[in-house]
Amino acid sequence: MYAWNRHDWTRLDEAAHLKVVRAASPIALDDLVRNYDWDLFPEPVLGWAMAQKGIDLACALTGFFNGTPERFNHLQKRDVPEVFHPAARLLDNICLRVNCGFYSVSPHAAKVDAPRLRQWVTRQQNDRKRGVSGRWVLDEMIVSTLLADMPDMAGRRSARCTARVQKGRVHRWFAAQIHAGRSLEPHLPK
Repeated sequence: MYAWNRHDWTRLDEAAHLKVVRAASPIALDDLVRNYDWDLFPEPVLGWAMAQKGIDLACALTGFFNGTPERFNHLQKRDVPEVFHPAARLLDNICLRVNCGFYSVSPHAAKVDAPRLRQWVTRQQNDRKRGVSGRWVLDEMIVSTLLADMPDMAGRRSARCTARVQKGRVHRWFAAQIHAGRSLEPHLPK
């Protein structure tokens, strides 16, 4: 395990952090997402790491909660102090990726902080009952794959959730084909 928050790491600049994270192995990248200090350069470093397709759902949610979204969840965007705008944008991106099924569920991944995730989902449900919504609302059917033992979540997984996760995989496949320069048009005989 790499000590991402060791003393000399905090002295490095943003470019050095990006260089290290881009060269990290998948295991080291997972460790970085789970342990990176959000007081350093979260938007460029974690933003790049969170966009990688090898990051699993439990890791992504751990990174999300490390950004302490509770601080700004019920604030209007304009009320978030400017110094925290980069972190809030990163939290926006992570939440969007979670909700669209970008992150896969890996049986071999380290576990998510289940009590904290349960608490987040319970607060979301309570907000919904009161007719309010926070800035970051996690799709309960997607995160339920990590909370199978939660009473309100058991049995709520549906074909819609499975389809949403599959749709995310299809989108990633198309993006990879386009990135590789492959034509998606059918090849018809001349």
